[in-house]
Amino acid sequence: MATDLRKGLQEARRQELLDTAQEFADVLRARIKQAVGQGLTIAAKPDHSLVTSADTEGEQAFRAAVLARHPAHGVRGEELPPLNPEAEFVWVVDPIDGTAEFAAGLPLWGTIIGLYYRNRPLLGVIDIPMLDVRACAAFGLGTTINGERVQIAPMSEEAINGRERVGTPSKVNYARCEGGGVLFDKLCAAHPNVRIFHTCYTHVLAASGGLDATVEWNAPLWDVAATRVIIEEAGGKYMQLKAPRSKDGEPLHNVVFGRPGLVERIAAVLAQ
Repeated sequence: MATDLRKGLQEARRQELLDTAQEFADVLRARIKQAVGQGLTIAAKPDHSLVTSADTEGEQAFRAAVLARHPAHGVRGEELPPLNPEAEFVWVVDPIDGTAEFAAGLPLWGTIIGLYYRNRPLLGVIDIPMLDVRACAAFGLGTTINGERVQIAPMSEEAINGRERVGTPSKVNYARCEGGGVLFDKLCAAHPNVRIFHTCYTHVLAASGGLDATVEWNAPLWDVAATRVIIEEAGGKYMQLKAPRSKDGEPLHNVVFGRPGLVERIAAVLAQ
């Protein structure tokens, strides 16, 4: 088995980068709040999803913060072209995950920050500003939510009885690709206690125990950039399933994560 390159980074270095990521999350909170105070502009993208002035201004502020602190690092985000994407360290950001919720004044939108080291997820931060909830993790350092360590317990076969709580987007996300709607129906039939969310709040719930598992379907990189390290550092399971590419050729992500045991069962239902 190949050595995990992340082990070559000293623990103090990983902690320093995680602290920096939290500072970047604070920058985004402040810039988004400022954009709201100035009056939002809201527009529709070609795919009919929404973008606001807070999305673009937040990503601009994030990029400026990264370049000021780490000018050799790369940045990838939803709203702006990639910057130095072949760098050893690449930050991935979604300033507002759940722009439709944000624009409607609903509190479940969040900010996603991930840092990749040689194409491996090194750290992640998911910030839910309106609920004042923040999940953070870095490789080898564990996962915290608002500063408290969290641990995801496995789920036994006997406990998987239809009452397990599974978060997922609505059927429209699955139906973007041929046959996806059928998979959504299969998921609901096998695990009927489904909760529908369209933001990274479900990722925090999977880490905290508010949900037993979460499914993301046809998600771009920035939607899951923080999740794997947050789930795995909490002792949870993260499984990537076969996924298509977007219309512009970027890989999409079909993933299941949460409590070991249940995650494998859900992945088997959704296997294509």
